[in-house]
Amino acid sequence: MQPFPDSQSVCDTYNTKHWRAVERAIGHLKKTKDTIKITFRKPKELRMTPSVDSDFASGEDRRSTSGILGTISGCITDWNSQTQHTVSLSLAEAEYLSATRGVQMIIFKNNLMNEVTNKIITPSMLLEDYERCIFIIKHQHTSSRTKHIDVRAHLIREHYNIKIFDVIRVDT
Repeated sequence: MQPFPDSQSVCDTYNTKHWRAVERAIGHLKKTKDTIKITFRKPKELRMTPSVDSDFASGEDRRSTSGILGTISGCITDWNSQTQHTVSLSLAEAEYLSATRGVQMIIFKNNLMNEVTNKIITPSMLLEDYERCIFIIKHQHTSSRTKHIDVRAHLIREHYNIKIFDVIRVDT
């Protein structure tokens, strides 16, 4: 998953060019309605599985961009692409901050599912592509390369330890 750094600014400032692109996409769907089939199935379980990624130092101000794609039972429920609030000093830190946002999404959706269904399926699965970030999450290790990471980002470790989620490496 590659985050789109300009997606939020486009959503805020759409114009007729964007509407024409949407009309073309809908026109394509209408033309192919006989060949495209939509299958509805009952989900096996309501497990949260956000995919997270970051684009390191991509902004003009050298801030990284976090991208999150949230799914429940394989169905996309939400997505977000946002510039990070702090300048990351490494790719591992940028990915770690994206993963923290993914865990915040898991916590919110778990609370929502608990309120609606009175059951939560844990652990949720956090999909991450950077091996160093996964190591930082799984091991409570602080080194000279990670000691500068903001304390609020470390909520991810606490929730990993109590088995709210598991982190899985995926290829991009």
